[in-house]
Amino acid sequence: MNRTRTTRPHRRPPTSLLLPGILLLGLAACAAEPPAGGQSPGPGMGPVDRSSPHDWPPVSLDSSGPEHTVVLQAPDPGWWIQLDGVEASPGLKRIYVTIRRPKPGRMYPQVITELRLGSTVPSREPAELLVRVAEPDGSTPSPYHPLDRSE
Repeated sequence: MNRTRTTRPHRRPPTSLLLPGILLLGLAACAAEPPAGGQSPGPGMGPVDRSSPHDWPPVSLDSSGPEHTVVLQAPDPGWWIQLDGVEASPGLKRIYVTIRRPKPGRMYPQVITELRLGSTVPSREPAELLVRVAEPDGSTPSPYHPLDRSE
């Protein structure tokens, strides 16, 4: 007697919802993480030091596009930049940014690297850029320093 075994095809769970769900969870985790230093965006971002010199690569505010863009001219690709928040003041928007130094002990090519960070502030509105520097592990960020004011 020849028996034919009938098997059901293996059914995989629907993956059409799996990938968007993973992406949404990742975005939610990123949004829930506080900016460097544990401060929340908005008023009271931290101390502002208007007197002491800074010790990081040149930073500027590019207003040629539809929104203000923060531009960092880093000496190597180990530097990175993060938007901490935007604060609305009467007649002025303040853009808070943290720059992280390269990780020590790593080798980076010595090539000027331009990092551009978009903001939500329209170019037609005046803005002030406040920058602080942090170590690679996020510890001991400096106070914010005002660098540029566009009119």
